[in-house]
Amino acid sequence: MLQIIRPYIEHFIFTKSEHPRALGISELENFAGNLDLENYSTSEIDNIIPFILRKSKHDQVFIASGSIFIAGAIKQLLAEWEK
Repeated sequence: MLQIIRPYIEHFIFTKSEHPRALGISELENFAGNLDLENYSTSEIDNIIPFILRKSKHDQVFIASGSIFIAGAIKQLLAEWEK
């Protein structure tokens, strides 16, 4: 999956999921490293929004994917950040 979307993505940001079938952060980092993908990892999802805002340019798009729980958490963090 990472290899397919690689041409369209500048940064990958990995975080920990509580789902029992989810890959661990270190496994995701290894996959990204094998594909020479720039990536950032954190076990604290609260750190993701400030990182995105520091790294992104005005015209860039941010996509949250993975489990619905991760996407929901990112949506909630963005809503709180915009207040």
